[in-house]
Amino acid sequence: MVFTTPAIRALHDRFQAGAAAFAFRATHLEVAARLPDFRLSMRDIAGLKVGSMLSTGIPVDSNVNLLVGNQARFKTSPGRVGRKLAVRVLEPLAANPLSSSSEDNS
Repeated sequence: MVFTTPAIRALHDRFQAGAAAFAFRATHLEVAARLPDFRLSMRDIAGLKVGSMLSTGIPVDSNVNLLVGNQARFKTSPGRVGRKLAVRVLEPLAANPLSSSSEDNS
C-alpha cells in the first residue's frame, strides 16, 4: 500500500496496531488447573457415584500446574476467591511461558 504523507502512514500504523491488540484481547484459550497424579483402588473407583467425595491424599498445600492449551505453563497453589475455587500463580514453568511456535521460528 502506498501512503502519500507520513501522517497517513502513522494513522495506518496505529490502526493496524489497534486491530492486532483487539484481536489479541478477544482471543480465548482453554485453561485448566491439574492436580498432581494420585492413585485409587478399583474398589474406590467402582464405588464412585454422583455426590461422592473423592479423597486424593494430596496435601492441601500442594502445587497445582496451570495448563494453557494442554501445556503446563505455571506452578500455582489452590485457593478461593469468595465462594469460588481459584489458583494463585507462583511462577512460570518455562523461561518464556506464553511464547508461540511462530515466534520461536524467527
